Amino acid sequence: MYRSKKVFILITIVLLLPLLFANIVQNQYLANLSFKFIKMENYPFIGSYLPFYLFWGSILIITLLIILFFFILLYPRNKTEIRHPKSNGSLSIKKTAVEQFVFAVLFQEPWLKKPKVSITMKKNRIKIFISGSCSNNETNLLDKTTELSLRIKQELSTFLGINDSKQITVEIKQVSNKKASNSRVI
Repeated sequence: MYRSKKVFILITIVLLLPLLFANIVQNQYLANLSFKFIKMENYPFIGSYLPFYLFWGSILIITLLIILFFFILLYPRNKTEIRHPKSNGSLSIKKTAVEQFVFAVLFQEPWLKKPKVSITMKKNRIKIFISGSCSNNETNLLDKTTELSLRIKQELSTFLGINDSKQITVEIKQVSNKKASNSRVI
C-alpha cells in the first residue's frame, strides 16, 4: 500500500474515533450497559475543548466525504477498447490487439529476453509498460530502450492512424542484465 494512502487512512481514523466516541457517550442511555460513561464535559484535560473539536471535526469529515464522493464519481475507469472516429466510420482498438502488436515489435529485438507488456487504456490514451531482461553483453542499454520506446510509439501511431503524440505513452521499466538465480533443491 502506498505511503500516502496509509497516511490518509490513519488521519481519517484518528479524526473519526473521537467523533464516534462522543456519539456513544451522548447516546449511552439507549443501551442498557452495566457501566456508564461520564459526560463529555467532565473528562479531564479535554472536556472544555471537546465541543470545539466535535464541531470542527464534523465539518472537516463532511468536507472530506463530499470530496471523496466526487472523486469516486469522476474517477476515470480503465477500458478494454478505444474507439477512434474516422471520416468513413470508426476504428475500435482492443487492449489485446495492442499487446500483440507490441509483442511483435519486441520479438524483433534480439537483446530483450522474456518481455512482459502491461497496457492501460483510458478514454483517449494508451499507456504501455514494458519490462524484461537483456543479454549480459549489452552496453548501451539506455540508448536501446529509448530507441525502442520511440519506435513502438511511432509504429503504433502510424498503424492506428493517431496524429496526437500525447495519446500514446511507452515506458520501459525494469530491464536488467542480471542472470536469474536458479534455486536448487537438495
